[in-house]
Amino acid sequence: MMKHWMKFLILFFILSMPCMAKIKVTQKSAKKPPVWVNTTQPDYIITSAIEGDIERAKNVCIDQVRKYIIDAVAQNVKSTSENDITQETVNNEITRFLDKYHYSSQTQSANLPYLTGISASKVEDSYWEKREDSDTKEVSFLYCIKYPFPRLELKKLVHEFTKKDAEMNNRLASLEKAYQHIHSVEQIGEAVSALTGLADYFFDDIRKKSAQRLQQNYRKLYKQIGIREIANELGDYTFALVLRGKPITASPLPVLKSETLTQLRAEQQDSIWRVRYNYETCSASEENSGIIGFRFGGYPLNHRFYVDVEQKSIHLAPMKEVYLTATRRDSLLSGITVRMNLNVGKAQQLKIYAITLDVPGLDKPLFIDNLGLSVTGSGMQTLQTTFGGTALLLKAQNYRSNLLKGHLEVLDEKNNIHRVDFSLPFKANW
Repeated sequence: MMKHWMKFLILFFILSMPCMAKIKVTQKSAKKPPVWVNTTQPDYIITSAIEGDIERAKNVCIDQVRKYIIDAVAQNVKSTSENDITQETVNNEITRFLDKYHYSSQTQSANLPYLTGISASKVEDSYWEKREDSDTKEVSFLYCIKYPFPRLELKKLVHEFTKKDAEMNNRLASLEKAYQHIHSVEQIGEAVSALTGLADYFFDDIRKKSAQRLQQNYRKLYKQIGIREIANELGDYTFALVLRGKPITASPLPVLKSETLTQLRAEQQDSIWRVRYNYETCSASEENSGIIGFRFGGYPLNHRFYVDVEQKSIHLAPMKEVYLTATRRDSLLSGITVRMNLNVGKAQQLKIYAITLDVPGLDKPLFIDNLGLSVTGSGMQTLQTTFGGTALLLKAQNYRSNLLKGHLEVLDEKNNIHRVDFSLPFKANW
């Protein structure tokens, strides 16, 4: 730091010389320069600048003060961390980015907490000269300032910096840990907002990029939120918002729409949502459904549920997880085996004759027809079948909470057709 400052003084001395009578002083703020010009004094920063405009020269001097303080604080922080055996993460980071931090630009340094008080109003003394080149007639201004910077102030700034920097570093570590434990949609938004402030504060590339990457990962969570069906009873549809297979809460109410259902309303109980509706005007001969719509982080989330007005005649519901296994050659899947659990509410004679699966990541839905699988008795039962065609595994996959959507087409004892919709987590071997 001393070498840098002496180098600057030499440069100032050279620039302030009359240059063999080619430069003449046409105006100055005092009859003669103050004694502090071209010197160093304890507890002061003495600096100067030559510019074509006096205000610009003054601003350059303040910028020089700012750089000097950056340098002084950085050197003291580095010295402290090197002598501290039990270094904290913040000190390790400072050691790494010291070179860049040493000559931070004015824009970067403006974010540092201890530089906000530096201003021209604190200058204790100043001196300026208006100069003219005898040959070119070019006018320039020399501006010199004497800025107080006592050692006690330096210690205070070092303390403020290390305290603030540790707080910001700990905040980043806390958000990194919380990323794996999201309980609400609002938690995502709060993290995105907090990381904007952290990315603005961090002036070293290591932590700045780390904060920016984490913020991007948090934003991606919005697109991974899905809706899992819990129950579908006449007049009452129950679902949960899920992220990574786990329920999460959300404050905004969903937008509910339907062409046949009326009086739709939603209410939340912890992480469970219930949509109540009136179906008295629905006809069994038409498709009756409702749409649940959310918007999180600017991304829409829509889910359609279907209502079978005759569903009281059957009691069957897919449960738990769906397991998919296939033979894979590059991106082509074949022989896809589907295994799922069915909860049969009472003893019935049912026949499942078709399954439709919409699997995230595949290029098309899986249609399995003409099954003729019989379901008898009650309780938990297992359905297993195989898709006979092939499906393409896309490179850009859409894993929305790893939720698989689909429906069963079921015949009851009277050969009435029933549609059973489901939305379940799945596991696949690809």
